[in-house]
Amino acid sequence: MWNGSGGDGHLHKQSMALRFINIAVFSDRTFFYHQKWYLLPATSCIFAAQREKHFKSEMNVSCDMRCDSPGFTAKFGTYTTIDTDTQKVIHVEVVQKDECPNSPAMELEGLKRTLSVLQGYGVTIKRLVSDRHSSIAAFLKSTTIIHYFDAWHIAKGIKKKCIKASNNKECDKIGKWIPSIIRMVYWIGNTTQETEDLDADGELRKQKFQSIYNHIRGIHNHETTLYPKCLHGELEPRDYIQPNSKAEEVVSNILNSPYLLRSIKQLSPTIQTYSNESFHQIINHFAPKMHHFRFKGMLARTYLAALHCNENVGRPQRVNKKGDTEHSLWYSRAKKDWMAKKHLVDPTFVYAINTIEMAMYMAKTNTKGSYYTAEMMCDPGTITEKLPKPDKTDFVAKLISRFKH
Repeated sequence: MWNGSGGDGHLHKQSMALRFINIAVFSDRTFFYHQKWYLLPATSCIFAAQREKHFKSEMNVSCDMRCDSPGFTAKFGTYTTIDTDTQKVIHVEVVQKDECPNSPAMELEGLKRTLSVLQGYGVTIKRLVSDRHSSIAAFLKSTTIIHYFDAWHIAKGIKKKCIKASNNKECDKIGKWIPSIIRMVYWIGNTTQETEDLDADGELRKQKFQSIYNHIRGIHNHETTLYPKCLHGELEPRDYIQPNSKAEEVVSNILNSPYLLRSIKQLSPTIQTYSNESFHQIINHFAPKMHHFRFKGMLARTYLAALHCNENVGRPQRVNKKGDTEHSLWYSRAKKDWMAKKHLVDPTFVYAINTIEMAMYMAKTNTKGSYYTAEMMCDPGTITEKLPKPDKTDFVAKLISRFKH
């Protein structure tokens, strides 16, 4: 029932294949009729009922947005909110591009809608972790929410700049210190826990991070009050970055950037957004970026991905007949080395059975469309239907004239 994704989607291909071997199949119109009036409202109803069970009076959440296409051409932005204590998806918002001035503004709009919905259910957000989106950081300053930045996003930005700088022959030593710099980012988050004085916590994180600039130059005593020296012991001789060199100048511009140092102050000590990134991979199974969807279809497929995620999150590791946990080897292209991967038990699909039963109940009771949720009813419509449609004759004449000259 979920294979239809437009005229050139899976439905069209599968129906052509079935008709080719003379197997009777319903028409595209019949398929989309049942999907619109039964399957879409059934999915939204099931997700809405399950979502309310995960709400608490006070929550710590991680938020991130997934765009349905790369770059600045996205039509939909899916803003997901996950409870960091249970790793359950508690809310999703689908924002269409024409509802905002541009694609980057969709993330802030998704956050505003999310906070409004959660506030309506009596949920108070105590801590929120996100990427370093500047508009979100500025917006949350006016709230009582403790806002943190995800360590992976900060480390990714630093690594990208360092790799680019190390391609210069005079700065090749920077490349040797990239793993140490990245590990330092995660170490700062793990060793600087939250206290009642958030400003002091941020200053300690900043001074710890500033020490790495001295460390890679062979300086282990620092002119800072909260972190005066490195915690390691005596080190063997290393290939440090030499003072007054081109490499020192470049790495100083990267690590001592005022914007980066402000971000380090908000480095998350515990909660991160890795669950959101994993959930976005699940959405790709239900709503591939290679296909086009309308608003209700995109929202319902995101609900379906959330139901699958919530049902199977925290699956235990598979155990063999001897009682040992199972692992497999896979090659990491990022680390360029082999790594062990846990074998988890097979996922379950109870949510799919519940959705089908709900759709069947709606069909039997002839209550089509009556179970649409408020989010599903707020359909902004397609982008083109809001534009005045020109006369096709003029454009056909222009097309033909191109071949005459």
